[in-house]
Amino acid sequence: MSAPSFELIDFSKRFGALAALDAVSVKIQAGAFHALLGENGAGKSTLVKCAMGYYAADEGEILLNGRQVTIDHPRQAHELGLGMVYQHFTLVPNMTVLENFVLSRDHVPAVIDWASERPRPSPCRSIRRSPISPPARSRRARSCASSISSGTC
Repeated sequence: MSAPSFELIDFSKRFGALAALDAVSVKIQAGAFHALLGENGAGKSTLVKCAMGYYAADEGEILLNGRQVTIDHPRQAHELGLGMVYQHFTLVPNMTVLENFVLSRDHVPAVIDWASERPRPSPCRSIRRSPISPPARSRRARSCASSISSGTC
């Protein structure tokens, strides 16, 4: 599975009288990593939760590789090749980025067979397809989550 391009167009979400999102759009190129930064209450978590199927947006559309899709459940987002790390404090600092993505799944077994996880396609596979030179690529893929600054990916 190759990394998908992902676009949210005019996303809006209300909780009663509160407009959490008002016509928000964002485009993420295939294989890219992004961080959403903003004040508390700016709608960052709401946008991500709508995009990943935890909430249903009131308005807006999702394009995946240029095709309109509907994501009704986080499992569906994962099957489409999408992955999110929601807050830095939800990371296990001494685990790799790949290991943190595995732990973020809806259903994690009591014992994880890490050897079988590594060859499977995952959002972290895009690191290997990035234009980073091979030695840097392999170090980054093995890096602990705590060692990667917000500007690294």
